[in-house]
Amino acid sequence: MNFARFLQIVATISAVVAVTLGIGTFSSSDYTTVHIVFGSLVTLALLIMSIMTVATRGLRRLGVIGIVYALVLPIFGSTQQMI
Repeated sequence: MNFARFLQIVATISAVVAVTLGIGTFSSSDYTTVHIVFGSLVTLALLIMSIMTVATRGLRRLGVIGIVYALVLPIFGSTQQMI
């Protein structure tokens, strides 16, 4: 199994856990810190995969979009705390 496939599996599992805990945050705020950790793990995996994609000749545009999205994602998450 190559590194990109491993990152994809980690990101998928982390995203499912983060979404589940995010939905659970509405009923109880005890899950907020764990939700932030899994969300950060998803963002970091996305950033690493996007950087790897920029090195691929035909997928550079997709890699740049992924990098921009990975940088905007934490800003979006921190503004949700104010809601």
